[in-house]
Amino acid sequence: GRIDEPLLECTLVQHPAAASATSTITVLRIDPSQPADVDVTAVSADGNLVYSSLDRLYVATTDWGWGWQSLRDGERQPTTAIHAFSVDGTQTEYVASGTVAGTVPDRWAFSEYDGNLRVASTLGQVWSPRETVVTVFEEDADRLSVVGSVGGLGENEQIHAVRWFDEVAVIVTFRQVDPLYTVDLGDPTSPRVLGELKIPGFSEYLHPIGDDLLLGVGQDATNQGQLRGSQLSTFDLTELTDVTRLATLGLGTHVYSAVEEDSRAFTYLADQRLAFIPVSDWSGGSEVAVARVDDQGRLDLVTTIELSGWGGDARVLPIEDDRVAVVSHGRVVQLLDVNQL
Repeated sequence: GRIDEPLLECTLVQHPAAASATSTITVLRIDPSQPADVDVTAVSADGNLVYSSLDRLYVATTDWGWGWQSLRDGERQPTTAIHAFSVDGTQTEYVASGTVAGTVPDRWAFSEYDGNLRVASTLGQVWSPRETVVTVFEEDADRLSVVGSVGGLGENEQIHAVRWFDEVAVIVTFRQVDPLYTVDLGDPTSPRVLGELKIPGFSEYLHPIGDDLLLGVGQDATNQGQLRGSQLSTFDLTELTDVTRLATLGLGTHVYSAVEEDSRAFTYLADQRLAFIPVSDWSGGSEVAVARVDDQGRLDLVTTIELSGWGGDARVLPIEDDRVAVVSHGRVVQLLDVNQL
């Protein structure tokens, strides 16, 4: 249609049972073979965080509890509204909405499994976190209803990383040391904490590498919480009640990796067991660190690839013939044969 034509009539915009904003979330389903044939669903709500499973799209936004109402009624605690859309079949439909207490850090804190939505959130204001809670929802008519939850994780700490494995969640929180928690979600009505590992530093991104091994990208730190620089860690999840850290690999003092904020900066080649991590130091220098993880979880720095200037936009892209392209600032910096590393 014409660009000045509305996507849909105002009378077709749906409204959650509990209003969350004055904006409108619009979800479009487009068939690439027929791009003019667009299916549109709209809900009167805000949305700044998106997570998608195979048959659901979830859009969430945080109400920080600030504004005229908090001035009138006193400080309100943050909550996050979640809106679910069906994306299976040929049409998109608004399904249900719900609210979880606290703030949700990113899309990795969401997981849908066996018809339930699981969400990890931190209660309290960002400058004064109280605890982390895992909440399980089910669809009940047009509502996302809470069926179970477990709290008490990371008291006075923020969530830094979450990874879900069907009926298990791995959650990292941090203030001075890194408690890595494992949570049993086998019974969605009664989640329970299985284990807790306290170590200096923290992981901002967790990546499964097979054989119950988990690779973490984050920061090393002192026992007092002072950051030392980017670090890789491997964890053994064989015993969920007693997770162990197998190895660490420092990537330099006073350096930071873009992976800590954007998981798309991370590349892992399973066949070669190689991880590619862009890092930058405070002086503006940057490089891509290439690390190998053996089948016992040991870490070895294979090589580094120098970048020009800030490396926050660097990406390592697998291409044909077992090669990767290192891309930064919109250009290919280097082509590598990974079998030669």
